[in-house]
Parts: sequence; C-alpha cells; structure tokens
Amino acid sequence: MLTGIVLLLLVGLLLLMAEVFLVPGVTFVGIAGVLLMVIGVWMAYAEYGQTTGHYVLLASLTISSYLLIRAFRSGFWGTFALKSTLEDAHSPEPGQTDTRKPIMIGMSARAVSRLRPMGLADFNGEIREVELSDGWAEPGEDLIVTHIDFHKIFVQLKPTNPSTHV
Repeated sequence: MLTGIVLLLLVGLLLLMAEVFLVPGVTFVGIAGVLLMVIGVWMAYAEYGQTTGHYVLLASLTISSYLLIRAFRSGFWGTFALKSTLEDAHSPEPGQTDTRKPIMIGMSARAVSRLRPMGLADFNGEIREVELSDGWAEPGEDLIVTHIDFHKIFVQLKPTNPSTHV
C-alpha cells in the first residue's frame, strides 16, 4: 500500500509540474495531478493514521513547493518559454505617432516576396504585408493597391502596357 501512495504522489507531482510548465491554462493534466496527490494523502491518512497522514501531507507540500521554486529559479524551464514578442506592425507604441507613409488605393508597389496570396511588398522603401486578390506573384513583379480593409492591404498585379506597333 505504501508503494501505491508514493506512486500516486509522484505521478500527481509530475502532472502538476507538466501543467505549470508545459500545458497552457488549467487543463485536465493539472486537475488530474492535484486529484492524484489528494488521493495519495487521503490514502496515507486512511491506512496509516493521523500522524503519518500529517507527515505525508507536509512532505508532499514541501517537496512540491521546493521543486516548483527550484524549477523557476534554475532557468531550465526558460528553454521552453517564448522569448520573442509579437509586435503589431500597424500600431505605434503608446504615446508615439505612426510615422509611416499612408497607403492609398491606386498606389504602386513591388513584390518583395512571393505573394501566394499573402506576402511582402515595397511601397517606396517601406515594406508592408499585402494580400494578392487573385493568383500569385513572384518577387519583383509590379503591384497596384485595389482596396484597404482596416490594416489589410489588398493588391493585384499591375497591368502591363501593351507595346504599340506603328
């Protein structure tokens, strides 16, 4: 029975650590971990009495706290954490103004990346994300802005001027 109690506490602790460091939000993993630990402590009280139950409860709380603190302080779990930040290219920082040139319908641009249908286009030195309305475009192809929806710029391939023969 002692092996079962220890096993419940260890599996519960592992699930709890996985919930804290690996699984985002409150999920079944964390709930199962806490539940297994509670069952393990309850079984210790039921099988071995109040004194041993207190020791098991104190030991499981102490070990859980110690492992969580060590894991956070060691930096080991930082290898799993996202260190980059996603910055909105359309909004300036609070207190700053948008210094980019406005994009207008009918403006010309040049594809910087493949547009299938999303990609990057150069608007006179400013690189912006655009969406091609139809088909795809290769880098270097000329584009024209057809419409703008909030911060999304829609483009199409610029029609080529047919050469005139005299």
